[in-house]
Amino acid sequence: ALKLIDDGIIRRDRWMAEELLVDVDSIARDIKFYMFYGKVGLILETARVSGIKRCWYDTDLNYVETGKYLNNSFKGSRDQLDTLKELATKVSLEIPTPFVRIDFLISEGKYYLGEFTPVPANYDEFSKQWDTYLGECYAEAIVRLCHDVAQGKVFEKYQKLEKGWSPT
Repeated sequence: ALKLIDDGIIRRDRWMAEELLVDVDSIARDIKFYMFYGKVGLILETARVSGIKRCWYDTDLNYVETGKYLNNSFKGSRDQLDTLKELATKVSLEIPTPFVRIDFLISEGKYYLGEFTPVPANYDEFSKQWDTYLGECYAEAIVRLCHDVAQGKVFEKYQKLEKGWSPT
């Protein structure tokens, strides 16, 4: 960490401690929803048992290969994905942006919000097919978002959060 600070990659020597969430035999399962303003485009499940394993799902929870993380894939459990998919869909409709990745953690049967990620890393590793599909999802999300804004939708929950946010 100190080297990253010295190299300017980490700007400030400030840290936040979080509770470690564990599951039956490892740390919590990580579920990432690639959300396009009310529509799930793609889902990534990460398990950290004997290394990092990843599983991709399409919007119907079918296993898919996206070109990303091919060397460490596994077949996920799909446990609680329907519930989290509904929640991610509702949450994404409260955020005035065409794309956001919404991350959850599953620990001992409970789920927790992890983070919102507007620009996920390594997006250039998707296959051409998936890159095209996700681009189409983005374009369609812009249309839905603009329609809602033109109809007078106000993002009250987002505005409340935005007013209380401080970068320090």
